Amino acid sequence: MSNAIHTSEVLVSHTNARPMVYGRQLLIERVLAGHRPGDGAHEMGRSCVTVYKWLARYRNEGMSGLAEHPSRPYHSPHRVSVALEDEILAMRRDERRGADWIAPEFGSPASTAGRGLRRRQMPAPRTLDALTGMPVRPRRQVRVRDERTRTCRATPIPGAVPVGSGAAPTNDDVGTCSGQHSLRNVLK
Repeated sequence: MSNAIHTSEVLVSHTNARPMVYGRQLLIERVLAGHRPGDGAHEMGRSCVTVYKWLARYRNEGMSGLAEHPSRPYHSPHRVSVALEDEILAMRRDERRGADWIAPEFGSPASTAGRGLRRRQMPAPRTLDALTGMPVRPRRQVRVRDERTRTCRATPIPGAVPVGSGAAPTNDDVGTCSGQHSLRNVLK
């Protein structure tokens, strides 16, 4: 169950919110029925700029324009060319080196070379065999369990009533572990 606040006057974005397309259609219908865009924006919890953006999309594309649009840019002028990515990949296969070593060879930053290698789904050099360059299965990481070699009794807090008994604890109830100081000595 969500802890989101539900109010009648604001349509907020959360797991229980109305579907985004439906909310946008509702807003467009209200504006087309004569409501002011600013009032609709306030009712929907959006800005006026967003309402006018959705109106423009509706006028240009119809109801399909109210669907989610990808945030990826249409044009990336500084993206590395495919030819340069091919050269970076070839050097990676031949030299078996990382982006830090490959990038200066082409006069580009290591982040650019690394981005091209990731885009082509090249594995990191540490996951490749040094002689063949083939991916090797990563070592299984062994988890060290926290195991105690000694057994301990539960150490109640002096003065507290033990669970289930109705009696106050005595000094004999104070527990100790082998190899540790008793709680009586610690509390003195």
